[in-house]
Amino acid sequence: MQSRGHYARWAGISFLALFIFGFYGMGYVPNTLFDYSNAEHSYQQIAAQGQLHRQGIIATVFMNIASLFLALFSYLWLGQFSKSLALSTAILLSCGAFISLANELNSYALSYWSQQSFSPQVAGQISFYLNQYRFGVYLATVFWGLWLIPPGVALILKRGLARIIGLLLMLSALGYLIDSLAYLAQDKLLLVADYTFLGEVSFTLYMLFQKKARY
Repeated sequence: MQSRGHYARWAGISFLALFIFGFYGMGYVPNTLFDYSNAEHSYQQIAAQGQLHRQGIIATVFMNIASLFLALFSYLWLGQFSKSLALSTAILLSCGAFISLANELNSYALSYWSQQSFSPQVAGQISFYLNQYRFGVYLATVFWGLWLIPPGVALILKRGLARIIGLLLMLSALGYLIDSLAYLAQDKLLLVADYTFLGEVSFTLYMLFQKKARY
């Protein structure tokens, strides 16, 4: 049987890959191309930088593949401590990944409509898929927040540095949940998660440098 530390390190590698692909595919590219309040500007940006847009889609697909590997290795890692926490982690993270993958169909639709001659109909379609895309992102964000809770609980039950990381992880989860629920319920952009990411960073480093986890 592989050691807990072995599974933790692979989970850390998967999380690191998730960060890299996610930063590009769901951070840099949408922030560069999408103007959610201006369909014509978004159309022009996507039409002029179609290759960048497609690279963003591909990067997001790889991000979610990394998410599924993270779900697997987190399950194997936490499963030796608590089956219920392990299963919760895997299910919640996988749900977020599948929603995000499906949401890329909205991004692909934007690519399609950006290749058409601009018209009021095209502007309407661009606006529709932009809003669908952002809604999908925040729907997935609900699960990206929830999945952090089970490993956070597991670490809080430990001592020393692990407990601090667990508390930071719970704070990261709260940031995601506040942002997603504020948008889904009231269409408000709070961006609390921009200030609570330390938990995920510390958790990734913690997993990468695990040797033999003792629970």
